[in-house]
Amino acid sequence: MILDVLRQWIIHTLTPWAAQQAIPLPAFSLEEPPAGIAADVACNLAMLLAKSLRKNPRQLAQELQALLSADPQGPIAEMSIAGAGFLNLTWKPDVLTTELKKLLAHKNTYGNLDEAPKEKILIEFVSANPTGPLHVGHGRGAALGDSLALILAHLGYAVSREYYINDAGNQVELLGQSVLARVLEIEGKPFTMPEEGYHGEYIKEVAQAFVKKTSDASLPAATAFALEYLLEAIRKDLEDFGVHFDSWFSEAKLVASGAVEKHVARLRERGHVEESEGALWFVAPGEKHEEKDKNRVLKRRDGRWTYFATDIAYHADKFERGFDRLVDLWGADHHGYVARVSGSLLALGYAGRLQVILYQLVSLTRNGVPVSMSKRSGDFIMLRDVLQEVGRDACRFFFALRGPNTAFDFDLELAKKQTVDNPVYYLQYAHARICSIFRQAGGIVGTDSPAPLHLLVSKEERDLIKRLIFFPQTLRICAHENSPHPLATYLLQVARQFHHFYDHHRVLGEEATVTRARLELLEAVRSILQLGLKLLGVSAPETM
Repeated sequence: MILDVLRQWIIHTLTPWAAQQAIPLPAFSLEEPPAGIAADVACNLAMLLAKSLRKNPRQLAQELQALLSADPQGPIAEMSIAGAGFLNLTWKPDVLTTELKKLLAHKNTYGNLDEAPKEKILIEFVSANPTGPLHVGHGRGAALGDSLALILAHLGYAVSREYYINDAGNQVELLGQSVLARVLEIEGKPFTMPEEGYHGEYIKEVAQAFVKKTSDASLPAATAFALEYLLEAIRKDLEDFGVHFDSWFSEAKLVASGAVEKHVARLRERGHVEESEGALWFVAPGEKHEEKDKNRVLKRRDGRWTYFATDIAYHADKFERGFDRLVDLWGADHHGYVARVSGSLLALGYAGRLQVILYQLVSLTRNGVPVSMSKRSGDFIMLRDVLQEVGRDACRFFFALRGPNTAFDFDLELAKKQTVDNPVYYLQYAHARICSIFRQAGGIVGTDSPAPLHLLVSKEERDLIKRLIFFPQTLRICAHENSPHPLATYLLQVARQFHHFYDHHRVLGEEATVTRARLELLEAVRSILQLGLKLLGVSAPETM
């Protein structure tokens, strides 16, 4: 990556000077300067060194500028100092041309890390209880988790996606009871819905399908059928949403395997289990007995394991399967659970290997007016309803456009608009527009001689190239922040700069060499748009 080349050059050039100062060079940032700054990259090294060297950061920046400028073979044509001591750097033209050629030569793999990480990552997301259909909040978690997995895999990580099926416990029994109550209703018999059962209209659909399949009206039969029926519906919704899992992990099978007993025994051996009031309690590292709360119960007085105990066993099992890092996506209402699960893994010797991403709620609106609840589901808006109304592409992109810790208002009318006000339409239109230009270009594209990329010297061309070559850096930011939203924002910037370029420069009808150079630039834009949209689970249509 071009920024890696720059970083290594700065380190190589300044290491002898740093040795004379008897200080190490700190980890410094190379970022895009703010709008209005006439430079390509901003470096904060002088400000990081100023305190340890007891120097004014701007004076130190001047010293570093002199040292770097002394190397004529470096990738930088110009340097200036701004603000409190930022070094602003401008690329040499041939550096940009070389990186553009690299992009064009590696279209599908551009942005890969030079050395593939050896880390194996398991991303667990959605994991909705199979007691009802997926709602729109699950859709946000699905889009975030799947896009993050796609980005990490593109960077070179060994990534697996997993759905944890909560098919054990009291809520499953309540599901079966709810279905049997609806069966009685269908048969015209007196019935009473369980007070804490499931009251949505979808339970009637399950009951009708159950009656058609079997005459066995037992609770085990109804429960098993309902789980299978609803889980199949969840799989179908996710498939339509473009989300695929490598594994579906059953909580019931985990419990039956004895894994919960095994890992609770491990905690007991390590001194993190206490018996009190007839129950087993987890005591976190460094926690005193009187500090534990009711949410730390592992086994109830009646001998049943808690969800907390099974979650401990489930996460420990992930590590036993050989994963180095776990990434969990949970709804923000689970924020109080993070410390408990992290504490249990610390107690088992897996410190620092779990990352929990909490995502905020989704509010659906139409032109700013809140959307009412779905009657069919009972108390929430189903993902399938939103998919049918606005389509997969709009859903996936809108969910990826905001960071997970930001509450999100999803405007259904905006998502359906076929205008530039709709961000996903704006992006796809940019891709389709480039494809149209290539169709008009015809035989100009098919020549074997290298395109004269050195002719791309205008401000609009140069700015567009600079934006394109920040793609690898953008993916790394996504990986660091565990979110695809920086990529969504970046792609909109690419589209915006492409339209700006095209408003100022003709591609076809110019002198032949200029046309060929600009077509190569557009091919690079098209490749980045295609690849970026693919990593977000969004299509890149050739016509619109």
